[in-house]
Amino acid sequence: MNKNIFKFIFVSLIFSLAIFAPNSVLAATAYLNSESETINIGDTAMVSLFLDTQNQPINVVEGVLAINSGAENIEVRDISVAGASLDFWMTKPSWDKDKATFNFAGGVPNGFNKADGLLFKFFVVAKKAGQVIFNPAEIIAYANDGKGTAFPAVGKALTLNVVNAPDGTAVVDELKKTVSSDNLPPESLTATVGQDASLYDGKLFLYISAIDNQSGMDFIELKEGDLPTVRTGNNYVLQDQTQGSVITITAHDKAGNVKTLVINPTQSPTFKSKNFLPLAIIVLVLWALVFIIKRNRRKK
Repeated sequence: MNKNIFKFIFVSLIFSLAIFAPNSVLAATAYLNSESETINIGDTAMVSLFLDTQNQPINVVEGVLAINSGAENIEVRDISVAGASLDFWMTKPSWDKDKATFNFAGGVPNGFNKADGLLFKFFVVAKKAGQVIFNPAEIIAYANDGKGTAFPAVGKALTLNVVNAPDGTAVVDELKKTVSSDNLPPESLTATVGQDASLYDGKLFLYISAIDNQSGMDFIELKEGDLPTVRTGNNYVLQDQTQGSVITITAHDKAGNVKTLVINPTQSPTFKSKNFLPLAIIVLVLWALVFIIKRNRRKK
């Protein structure tokens, strides 16, 4: 990371989060939910990870959800953040098959305060009879208290029982059900252009945000002028630095619904923002918070 932007993030952290308070009386509970705790071989079940904040606003959550035993009895088919209480992801929920863990780190401006704050959900296919024990025992929440007070969340394990399906039993597919019921386009699609000497060699770039709370986002496509259409992440460096090209951004959800945003060259006076960092300060601060936390953990 460029030294200047790191300094900017660090100073932002000092003013916005102050000093961590490692010893705290605060509490939160991480728990899982599934429509049924017994699933038949061949079925696809949805499991959701929630955080009960215990009446304490939280703005960052990071950690590990592990399968303590029985990982060989299921296969992770998909992960979704649709409807999650966290808006920005420093580490989007991902599955590590070798370690049998889900890893994630995310945040939300101004925090959230819920008994059922959804962190993410995932879909598993039952492959072999036996028990699967999910344990959210390594999850840490950070209070939206001006100090970034950190406290481990109490984890409640979930046991799924995988059994042989009785003859004639119809296959249940929660993922297919979720996707097929979504006939709405993504809720929002926005793009902000930014420019800073510390980023992308000072070139203009787009920050793209797309949200779908039904089936979840699948991918984003972007076409700039006569250039070929490309898939992109949240950041895209403009090829035409004069902003003289029409830009078409299309967000696709997992159900195949789309939302399109067209940016015309005539919009450039209002579209263009020479100072992107103030617009993204919350994202950067949240990212830096988790970065510093993990670095400090490695030193201990």
